[in-house]
Amino acid sequence: MTLGEVIKKYREDNDISQREFARMTGLSNSYISQLEMNMNSKNGQPIKPQLETYKAVADAMGITIDALFCMVDDMEISLRKMPAAEGSELDQKIMNLVYQLPEDLKDSVYDLLQAAVLGARRK
Repeated sequence: MTLGEVIKKYREDNDISQREFARMTGLSNSYISQLEMNMNSKNGQPIKPQLETYKAVADAMGITIDALFCMVDDMEISLRKMPAAEGSELDQKIMNLVYQLPEDLKDSVYDLLQAAVLGARRK
């Protein structure tokens, strides 16, 4: 499932509108719509959510970000810097280390994290 499919299923299972879910996450209604369609309205490409988007969705659903990652089959995460107020202190330290890496290493870290998530799903 994509992040958008997870969101849509959650909304339908809980009889929540896109607008209400947007309020729950602090994200815009149009962004929730783009996530559900898995299409960036600016360029027509599949959407690539930022890590803080996953966190906001997980928080709104009342689950951990790890649990959300296990629901999403194909994660495309943008590794842009999270705002300082987001995440735990450890999350911030990890993300700050990742942001300091050269771009080619960020891709390797992403691949490693994706492999770790896939491995956790198989257990």
